[in-house]
Amino acid sequence: MEKKDKETPPEVIAAALSVFFDKESKKISTRLETARPIVNGVDTNGAVVRKRQQILHLEERQAELDHISSFVLKVITSTTQTSEIPSIGYYFVGKLDEIDLEIKRIQSHPHGVIFEQGVVKGRSQELKHLAIIRSDMLRVGNYVLGLLGEPPLVDEKNPATV
Repeated sequence: MEKKDKETPPEVIAAALSVFFDKESKKISTRLETARPIVNGVDTNGAVVRKRQQILHLEERQAELDHISSFVLKVITSTTQTSEIPSIGYYFVGKLDEIDLEIKRIQSHPHGVIFEQGVVKGRSQELKHLAIIRSDMLRVGNYVLGLLGEPPLVDEKNPATV
């Protein structure tokens, strides 16, 4: 970390992260506004989509972003010592591990359709969703870590993507 970064007050970093998280949240909200009025699972371009699954995926992305934002901002604003900052990196590594385990679980499911908690989910759509969540986690994590002057996350599965 450069000397300049160490002098950046936590309030300035928190403000920059708040702006970033607000923009990310707005992107998801806009997609939700587009998905909700889809009639009978067909969008305006004529593509057939699983409307309910698409809405669930966007809501999950929003919840995940809210959780990340809450955790990161809490650590930054309550941290008086820079020794706690690396915990943010470990948080993102842990989240990526959770996603990888969920991907393995879905990949090993013997059917093309999964019934969980009263919701029917297409296996291929669920795997695509998890890949998007994983990509989001890497992108957001690297942005946050970059702002904090920490080393970026390394995508061991796809090293060329980071």
